[in-house]
Amino acid sequence: ADSAAPLPAIFRAERFPLLLSVQPDPKRSWLVRGIGVLTYARDGRLLLWNDPSHGARQLAEGLPAGHLLWAESATRDAQVRAVIGRLSERGLYALTYDFETAICKLVRLTCDISQPGHCFMLAGAVFVVGAQALAVIDAESGQSLTTSPFPRCLYHRGRFFRKREGTGWPWSAVAFDGNDVVWELLFNEDARRIGLLAVFDAVRKENPVGVTAAGELISIGSDVRQRTNLPAPPGNLHVLGISRDGSKILFEYSEASARKRTLIDVHTLAATPQAPNVDPLAAVESENWKWVRPVTLRRRFEGLGVSASGELILIGRRDSLWPLRFDERDQRICLATQPVETELVVSRRFEVLDQSATNRYSLAVAAFEDGSRAVLDARGLLHLKNSDPELPECTIVLIEGPTSGWVSDGRYWGTPYFVGPSSLTDDRAIYEQVLRPFTERLR
Repeated sequence: ADSAAPLPAIFRAERFPLLLSVQPDPKRSWLVRGIGVLTYARDGRLLLWNDPSHGARQLAEGLPAGHLLWAESATRDAQVRAVIGRLSERGLYALTYDFETAICKLVRLTCDISQPGHCFMLAGAVFVVGAQALAVIDAESGQSLTTSPFPRCLYHRGRFFRKREGTGWPWSAVAFDGNDVVWELLFNEDARRIGLLAVFDAVRKENPVGVTAAGELISIGSDVRQRTNLPAPPGNLHVLGISRDGSKILFEYSEASARKRTLIDVHTLAATPQAPNVDPLAAVESENWKWVRPVTLRRRFEGLGVSASGELILIGRRDSLWPLRFDERDQRICLATQPVETELVVSRRFEVLDQSATNRYSLAVAAFEDGSRAVLDARGLLHLKNSDPELPECTIVLIEGPTSGWVSDGRYWGTPYFVGPSSLTDDRAIYEQVLRPFTERLR
């Protein structure tokens, strides 16, 4: 389809005016204390959930394809950092989002080691763990700072490594002193004696935390030990997962010949039994879901038309017809929850819109003879542009039942879930002044 026409007006808004919804993946979402939950969506958007009664705020788009590889759980100078992309020579990026300036900065990282397998960030440097070497990369410039072979040890998590049998240094932490990689010995042979299972950093904890086979938590450096509320003594204890911020640990253990799982809060030591088939990542990141309340949006339509009565009709699969009408009983603009039988006086198919690489979600346009355009947005939106330049554009959230939306003259309608605290215009006024004029010119 023609890409010369400008994108819908909402793309030119300084801040994306509507709140949206995605099905968040625990692997791509993380909790930032005092802020909310961030989601790095598969279509390249960065979204913020910060109110369980609202949808997600779009902070950025056009981010590269890949995975959420590391993320920090607290802001520093109003900024939060993450490492995204692919573990490859040119696929890694350092992401910084500034909540005060609303600027998202992305830096490609130069990684010159073979077989990168893990990464983390520490004091402004990104560490990439390869098969036999460790690369340190400046997160601001993306340039390599140093590459260092590491002792015969296994990567554990975060900045922590553990011993390979038959060599020294059972547990150690890595750092960068500005010139070289520095290895700090955490435990010597007594780590084996106490049965250390895991070591990690936890939010609001000054020292690293160690977990023992007896179910104790050790503050490494102070040797303070805390007994968790796991059954004593737990048999065959395993650590199945640790939250990104280190505040939750999921244990699996044997009790009365059965395998059981318990989630432990590192700060309160509270124990919460978990179902035996619970997903470990979903369990340790369960606090995220207090913020996230996704809803289902309609994204798959094949065309748009107008009925003989002047209603806007979305055309679904197998030519099913879904009216977008003003409901007199509810006094709301609604998308039908069931297809209807009706006659179309005009219709156009959506054609994929050629666009720049600024975003990675699809847009498709239905272009009408009079110059009016409707753009179907894979984020669950429909953008309408009247051929009369004096009339405003609008964007409609495609949710079954009562809809919400934004008009290019600054008006909103609908529910706080999609429009936040914005003041609302009466649905009837929007329908009569924006939607009705759009369909009238097409008939």
